[in-house]
Amino acid sequence: MNSLARMFPWLATALGLLFLVHPALKSYSRGGPKEFDLESYARLPVLDGGRFKPIDTVARINLMIISGKQTFLEERQDGNEVSQLRQPAVKWLLDTMTSFLDQQAFDGPAMKHKVFRIENEQVLQLLGLEPRPGFRYAIDEFRGKIGDLMSRAKELEDHKDRKQYDLYDAKVVELANHLALFQQLAFLKAPLMVMPPSGERDKWYPLEPFVPPHVTMEEMKQVPTAAFHYLLLRTYADNDAKSFNEIVRRGEEIFAKSKLPAAARKVDFELFYNRFEAFHHASILYGFAFLLGCCSWMGWFRPLNLAAYHLMAAAFVVHTFGLLARMYIQDRPFVSVTNLYSSAIFIGWGCVGVGLLLEFLYRNSISIVVASAVAGITAGIVAHYLSLSGDTMAMMQAVLDTNFWLATHVTVITLGYMATFVAGGIGAVYILLGVFTPVLNRKMEDIFARDETTRGMFHGEVLGIVLSKLTYGVLCFALFMSFLGTVLGGIWADQSWGRFWGWDPKENGALLIVIWVALILHARWAGMVKTRGVAVLAVLGNLVTLWSWFGTNELGVGLHAYGGSGPLSATVVWLFVVGAIHLAVAGVGCLPLSAWQSYASGAGRSATTWDTTS
Repeated sequence: MNSLARMFPWLATALGLLFLVHPALKSYSRGGPKEFDLESYARLPVLDGGRFKPIDTVARINLMIISGKQTFLEERQDGNEVSQLRQPAVKWLLDTMTSFLDQQAFDGPAMKHKVFRIENEQVLQLLGLEPRPGFRYAIDEFRGKIGDLMSRAKELEDHKDRKQYDLYDAKVVELANHLALFQQLAFLKAPLMVMPPSGERDKWYPLEPFVPPHVTMEEMKQVPTAAFHYLLLRTYADNDAKSFNEIVRRGEEIFAKSKLPAAARKVDFELFYNRFEAFHHASILYGFAFLLGCCSWMGWFRPLNLAAYHLMAAAFVVHTFGLLARMYIQDRPFVSVTNLYSSAIFIGWGCVGVGLLLEFLYRNSISIVVASAVAGITAGIVAHYLSLSGDTMAMMQAVLDTNFWLATHVTVITLGYMATFVAGGIGAVYILLGVFTPVLNRKMEDIFARDETTRGMFHGEVLGIVLSKLTYGVLCFALFMSFLGTVLGGIWADQSWGRFWGWDPKENGALLIVIWVALILHARWAGMVKTRGVAVLAVLGNLVTLWSWFGTNELGVGLHAYGGSGPLSATVVWLFVVGAIHLAVAGVGCLPLSAWQSYASGAGRSATTWDTTS
């Protein structure tokens, strides 16, 4: 048993690392005798959204916008049997770009791929569709109703302000935009694939004007990359895998000898980054660390605690790699946050960094559970939702395009967000353990220790006191980073807009965080609240931070309104749900101590107690 206890943490870590091997090594088809060489095609450089990227990234981004996923299920019929095969986004893009290659009616494979996500019941009724699991449909299923949809969308855009859209209106316009995006790709109007002989960045063009009937074959051949891409699509449409593979390999030589900008030479690394999906796999490891941390409280504490700690550390390394990879691809050293998506990724990363440190100091699995939960939610769920809007590494607005201030103000203020979330998470643990369990007022060794070796880890400390110390320390850090970040933001605003402070909603939100955290600390120092009061206020601090992080963007006003998505967006609904949960936890924390199991009659008190009456 002792041998198993010693080996278990290392076995769990080894399994976690083994879990990462497959995404690190996987690739697309490399082109067998009858297979298309999607691997070589996926790494071809194009210019899209203001930056160079592999064509694989273009495929993933557009399929994510339309479908909410980066892969799709292709239906294949063998006699009377219909099977489904999961395919990469780059194959969907090839099917889409060859749908209209002969200037005929759409009848290619892309029309049959069920990739359009339509979950609104009224939109389904407009298109004559029935709800199905997954809510994904093919164009062929509603081809005859597209005209009605587009007419309705145009009428809304011409005669109704977006702020007045109801949910049905918003979903009609959203689907119309998705169809327009599909059409752009099908008509070869995007991305910019044709590189002029000079290789100049601002002279790249879409393929559409270089293909018949716009030009003759002889004219097209005068632009090598146009002829290359057209012949690739032509052979793909003709299902000629052998010719496709020969052409794509010759194309690699064309690009290797051309005057590509330095940014375009990063496409191989970005292709690896896409396939590895660092944040997705890190969030899965965080989920396992969360489960192991919770299980450690039920027994076999030390092995499970160490296994959870090692897994979270391994996920933290993967998470860090993802952040560094984004910096390299965007050519922004030390800049971790450029938009809401990257802020979610960075907040999760910071929570885990703090959680690892706190767990190293206080071995109780609470920091593991809180940090892994926050990181899993931000890197797995929130970031995934935010990625549905498009390229997460898109070019920034001119006023924001400065590496120095992005690396200072934005990083520091986001660390302030992170710290308030960690403090609120620990405060929630304090409240929930106190109300629903009898453990809060007991010594840690009485809760976690299962043998003499484990007993020596805890130094006679009471669990509630440990949680109180953790909350207080993190709040102090949150106040410092929030205040410093706000001041740095004011200096940046003075340089960019000629004023230090303008009472912009985003600025007000940042100031609210500083004021709220300062209020908590001053109330504690003045004796107005004690351990329980600090926990309740820390939980409410998460609401203040959520408002500053997301809520101010949803107002759609001010110089910082970069990410608003409308009054009935999923973001607003999500904010209300999360806000209600936090209010419920804070409300539970305000129950009289007689309702707390940790202090109810018969719960028992340890020799070391402290005042928690306010």
